[in-house]
Amino acid sequence: MPAHRLANVAFHELMHNKLGMGNEMHVLGGVAASPTPERAILTAESVRRLSSRLFRAVPQYTKGMLE
Repeated sequence: MPAHRLANVAFHELMHNKLGMGNEMHVLGGVAASPTPERAILTAESVRRLSSRLFRAVPQYTKGMLE
């Protein structure tokens, strides 16, 4: 996987955690879309939603990972 796409996927997953959103987040487009494309952008709506939550501590979602 190209490094830029891998970075976008990691940021996409961070968005799920920070925004507390499931699949409904994907309609935001850009990096929030699924599948996350290599050349995805961070949309204005994503910036608006993340701006107040980016530095908020949230637990990593691990359901199914430890089983």
